[in-house]
Amino acid sequence: MSAREAAGDEGTCDRIDVGSDLYWVRLFTVDAIRREGECLRNCLAYEAVYLDGFSDIENPLRCGLWSLRRRTDGVSIALAETYFGEVLQFAGPHNEIPAPSRWPALRQLIAFFEARGAMLDVGPIDALIDSEGAVHRADKAPTHLHLEWKAGKDAEAERQRRFDADWAAAQREVDIVRGVDVGTGIVSMTGVAFFNTMVGNPTTTPS
Repeated sequence: MSAREAAGDEGTCDRIDVGSDLYWVRLFTVDAIRREGECLRNCLAYEAVYLDGFSDIENPLRCGLWSLRRRTDGVSIALAETYFGEVLQFAGPHNEIPAPSRWPALRQLIAFFEARGAMLDVGPIDALIDSEGAVHRADKAPTHLHLEWKAGKDAEAERQRRFDADWAAAQREVDIVRGVDVGTGIVSMTGVAFFNTMVGNPTTTPS
């Protein structure tokens, strides 16, 4: 496989140095986004045209695509998508999950937002922040952080399981009522009553 070529800094802004090895830049032109896709070998190489205007040159806090690059050769090693205060994606070449050593660079991106009076939530990409402010990939975070994160994930999965089970049970009740009283006119209202009860909006079933 051929070596990846640097996308170049034309069409970028808001450079943020990350130690002595890396730096962030924000992409604000379609051509810069296309070149980034070619470097990282992802869909941006041919879908950049649909992102015209996505990155607001005047307001970096609204939404943007941030490229993490090596200082030595300018080659991109990861791309972060921010959208109204959240990091929605953080991916390396071929959309692979970046190595654990890349995640601490998100700290500088968070600091960029904070310096402008805004917050940047890295929770959507399962990044964890320790007491010192360092950012970790969840599965490679310090043990106590990882266990807290896993407990939260397990609790959320259990809540979803219970909701799905309750929903399925309510749907069965609706189906039963429809099957017994089809055509009476009371059927649909009874079904609605079951549905509304499940979503916390009870109604009175006609007698």
